[in-house]
Amino acid sequence: ANMCFTHEGRGREAIHAARAGLRYCFEGLGAAVVFGRIPIEDRAARLFTRMIGLRSDGIRPREAGGPLVEWFEIREGGL
Repeated sequence: ANMCFTHEGRGREAIHAARAGLRYCFEGLGAAVVFGRIPIEDRAARLFTRMIGLRSDGIRPREAGGPLVEWFEIREGGL
């Protein structure tokens, strides 16, 4: 989500928009959990994911034999 913002719109606006998107997933779409997989070398995206409320579920391959990613999740009511 952060890469969709211009430099001037990053920071609080990006965090607010990302959290609004998560709320929509839970309230508008009825999701019970939202998952994310971020490449371990993308430190900024991993930090941003934490800032919007997702919790790390560890680092492991994206798929068997694939590149390492950090897995994240947030459950309904977690915002």
